[in-house]
Amino acid sequence: MRRIEVLRISISTTGNLLVRPQSTEVERKRLFPHIYRMATGTFWNEEEASFSSPVPKQWSYADWLRDIAHCARSELGVDLYLSERTLWENVADTDREEMLEALSMPDA
Repeated sequence: MRRIEVLRISISTTGNLLVRPQSTEVERKRLFPHIYRMATGTFWNEEEASFSSPVPKQWSYADWLRDIAHCARSELGVDLYLSERTLWENVADTDREEMLEALSMPDA
């Protein structure tokens, strides 16, 4: 299982959760686009170079982050992890706390 650091977690102006991993061009072009295969709604957003969720309706942002991490692990063989370098953009403090808890990570 390849471990990949999450560089940025953000919420787009349209409300999608964006999770940008540290990656190579090969991963961005050939591997990451296949995350859609579990048909949960998670997909690779090439323009943002990020995994993306639909705008949350029934699920929270923490639920979508958990789903993205699960899909990356089971479909791509990638273990996404947060670090103290992970940037948080346009994410409310309460959402950030829930997302950190969802991935069982210490505060980053």
